[in-house]
Amino acid sequence: MMIKNNQRTIMKKENLINHQTKNNKKKKTKIIITRKSRINASSTLIGFFVLMFSSLGLYFYFNYKRAQIKKDLNKSIGRADIGGSWTLVDHYGRPVTSTYFKEKFQIIYFGFTFCPDICPTELTKMGEVLEELEKRGYGSDTIQPLMVSVDPGRDTVGQLREYCKEFHPRLLGLTGTPEQIYQICKKFRVYSSKPPVVEEGEEMEQDYLVDHSIFMYLMNDQNQFLEVYGQDKEAEYIIEDIAKHIAKSRESEYKTFWKSLLGIN
Repeated sequence: MMIKNNQRTIMKKENLINHQTKNNKKKKTKIIITRKSRINASSTLIGFFVLMFSSLGLYFYFNYKRAQIKKDLNKSIGRADIGGSWTLVDHYGRPVTSTYFKEKFQIIYFGFTFCPDICPTELTKMGEVLEELEKRGYGSDTIQPLMVSVDPGRDTVGQLREYCKEFHPRLLGLTGTPEQIYQICKKFRVYSSKPPVVEEGEEMEQDYLVDHSIFMYLMNDQNQFLEVYGQDKEAEYIIEDIAKHIAKSRESEYKTFWKSLLGIN
């Protein structure tokens, strides 16, 4: 009887040990699963942030490169092909060159004083643009209006002077020899042609029209080409566009000044 009781006691103890062992295994399994879940969650979160920051980095990098390419294109397109050095005579008889107006923006129109309608219309538009810009503080120290004659045989210094003052007091007429006019028209890609029957040196004795392209050119204060405005551009558009370019130039000068002052490259 004693032996049977001892056996029962031993079996109970074994069962209890087995039960505790099973519970311990379950607990360990739960701990391992929990740890794995935490590791997986952490890895997923880290992966998400890595992907997010990589995507943001790529986004800003490609935007930067796109802006640089656009900036380089803006530098290379137009400026090298339109404009350049020239020498002419103003409507006071003074010789002037392309560097004479440096440090000022220039708005340049190519036309002739005997033009019946198109030139007066475009120059009236230019006068409106200049008046509004002056109201905004962009006057004689900021922008210089110019009219280049494409008819040097008839547009004398005196003729140009009287003609220009009809449109704006600061509009300065420019003329020169046929070769000088040819060269500046070539540099600004301006087309002009008088009738073939008109012989050089006899223009004053004949009545004719000069066929020419109709544009206003905007040059910056470094004598570089910025914009061209055709007949389709209204005065309001030209005003806002020129004001935008002047403001941008002043902002750039302001930044350059402070960088130079603080020794920042």
